[in-house]
Amino acid sequence: MEAASEEKVKPIKMCPECGSEKLVRDYDSREVICHGCGLVVSEKEDFDKRSPRMFDAEDVKKKSTRGSGENLAVHDKGLSTVIDWRNKSITGRNIGKTDRQRIDFANMRRWQKKIRVSDAAEKNLAKALTNLRKLASDLNISRPLVNDGANVYRRYMKVRRSKGKKSLGRNIMEMMGAVVYYECRLYGVPRRIKEIAAACDSGKKQIYAAYCDLTEELGLQLPAEGQKPYVSKICNKLEASGIPNMTEVEVLSIKTLEIAKKYGLVEGKTPPGISMAIIYIASNMLDRNITQEKITEIAHMTEVTIRNRCKALAQSSDFVEGLYILAEQEGIDKRQVFKALGRYASSLPSAT
Repeated sequence: MEAASEEKVKPIKMCPECGSEKLVRDYDSREVICHGCGLVVSEKEDFDKRSPRMFDAEDVKKKSTRGSGENLAVHDKGLSTVIDWRNKSITGRNIGKTDRQRIDFANMRRWQKKIRVSDAAEKNLAKALTNLRKLASDLNISRPLVNDGANVYRRYMKVRRSKGKKSLGRNIMEMMGAVVYYECRLYGVPRRIKEIAAACDSGKKQIYAAYCDLTEELGLQLPAEGQKPYVSKICNKLEASGIPNMTEVEVLSIKTLEIAKKYGLVEGKTPPGISMAIIYIASNMLDRNITQEKITEIAHMTEVTIRNRCKALAQSSDFVEGLYILAEQEGIDKRQVFKALGRYASSLPSAT
């Protein structure tokens, strides 16, 4: 019995299938897996002494012995030690019981903060990434975009240092606004430069100048900004403001937008402006009668912009003919097309 017990607890060092010694231990499923052939060498391995068993989020928080992993949005990538100001361990145990211990921890905490930022370049990076996280929080930007933006800024600073340019040469907040604007353009997130400038407490010209500098230094090229994200954004905000069933309007708006793109009617127009006009036309075709005032209030633009864009669309006979065909396909009365565009053109093709 004793020999069998010793054989049971003996650690596995080799795969019995391929003879490989490269074994991977999965502490969550408690399995030993061969890196070479993928064979599960052992199941329900006893890892309790090395990694405690965890069954829910609360257990993970209290018992986990692993760090949070690499985080590009922090200047040291989140790999340095953080000494909590509450003088408590990761399990919540009080470790500053006496006055002497509390003073020692305060001193260690102060020195830890100093050594985390070793030079001027790292200090600049720490301040920049702090502002980036704050800006992303204000604009509701997702964490993957923040991490990618942090990586872009690191590359930008590396290129500048390689050219002998030690200082940033710009306001850090404006540069972070440029990084966020680039990421939004890259991933199709509908954030206008005006919104980003307001969050940065800066001007549009300054943000755009920093954006041009960023793209020029890194040799970045982006496709033209699309209109679909703005159509979805405005429709979602209209529904949130109390207008029901905007999904139907959004679907018809996107189809109408495709017709306008087909005939080159969106080129040279700002995406929010053309999106507002398309939504207004689609809502009239569905007899929803959403007012121009309501749409412009949501999009933070003027009613004149909607009227000018609708007028430009109505003057294209190809676009109007395309709307008639779309109305027929969607089972919409063709007279609704005339209702949507009739006031913006001297004459429209017959609806019959």
